[in-house]
Amino acid sequence: MTIPQNLFENSFCQPDIPERSFKIEMVDTCPTGAYGICEGSRTDGVGYQQSIYYYSNASDAPVLKAYCEKISRGRWVEPRAQ
Repeated sequence: MTIPQNLFENSFCQPDIPERSFKIEMVDTCPTGAYGICEGSRTDGVGYQQSIYYYSNASDAPVLKAYCEKISRGRWVEPRAQ
């Protein structure tokens, strides 16, 4: 399977939440400090899974956890404090 170039930068990684702004960086390895990880996240019509690391506002965790488990059919993990 070939993943289209810039798929993440131009599509998946462009959150649109009113009154919120985000800084998105593409890196080879996820840095420490994530408050939650959605492991095995799936998107309908896409033939692969991915882990999504969350660093924004930790108070978003309950909503992101529910979305991860119910919509993305992933497994929510809370990393141990570094």
